[in-house]
Amino acid sequence: MMTIKEWINYAEKKLCLAGITSPRLDAELLIAHQLGLTREQLFLNYAQPLPEEKISLLEQCLKRREQREPIAYIFQETEFYGIPLYVNRSVLIPRPDTELLVEHALAELKKSLTPSPLIIDVGTGCGAIAIAVGLHINSPCTIIATDISLDALFVAKRNVAKYNLDSIVHCICSDVLAGLEVQAEAILANPPYVAECEWKSLMPEIRYYEPRESLVAGCDGLLIIRRLIQESSVRLNPGGFLLFEIAPQQCKKIAELTARISEFRAVEFFDDLSGQTRFVMLKKKGKK
Repeated sequence: MMTIKEWINYAEKKLCLAGITSPRLDAELLIAHQLGLTREQLFLNYAQPLPEEKISLLEQCLKRREQREPIAYIFQETEFYGIPLYVNRSVLIPRPDTELLVEHALAELKKSLTPSPLIIDVGTGCGAIAIAVGLHINSPCTIIATDISLDALFVAKRNVAKYNLDSIVHCICSDVLAGLEVQAEAILANPPYVAECEWKSLMPEIRYYEPRESLVAGCDGLLIIRRLIQESSVRLNPGGFLLFEIAPQQCKKIAELTARISEFRAVEFFDDLSGQTRFVMLKKKGKK
């Protein structure tokens, strides 16, 4: 009978042949998940025989990963800002870099004099940003989480309910900010920003499995961002801020876009975990 270590070695070789960049790690994650073990526990049980009833399930998971399906979709779970979230192929898998957007948002909201701020999370997907802010903000708040996809909103609502945030986070179907007749202290977004010409160069895990509409935004990647900036200039309170994610090469164009909108008084850029410019914060004129 195959031991746990032997299965990991076997799976690693198959994943390597499939072009997976982290075959050993992925093999360990697959088996640890099926056995209900942490990776640390897995190492302590290397010599244990693999339970017979797990072999078929492991083979199914391994085959899916060989076909480049992301592990988050195989497990239907990912972690964001230390929070386990349900995901499926209706939503983008939240990236670690986007956790920095949450950190910048929380820091800026902490400066706010508004006692119960209204926050909008545009294109919420699985609800990652809205939930992370809702769980970590240091004041009462209301969060409107929007998405154009009803399937994505179903996922977001499931995650919101899991963390008992139904009274704080309200999931609404909306195209960017269309139909929202509210004034917000903060508007947050991880919008689509991939240019059409870049789509074919993305990894198979992205092209074959993640929702294209959550990634691609016109010939220059700015189709949704243009709307987001324009519509936020109307929906923000004086002194409020818009914070969103971008591609590093879009900085110059975004600076030009914001310069044309008189409602904003300041533009700040922030780097991601690799030191590339990844986030933009625009502050509306008015109270400081």
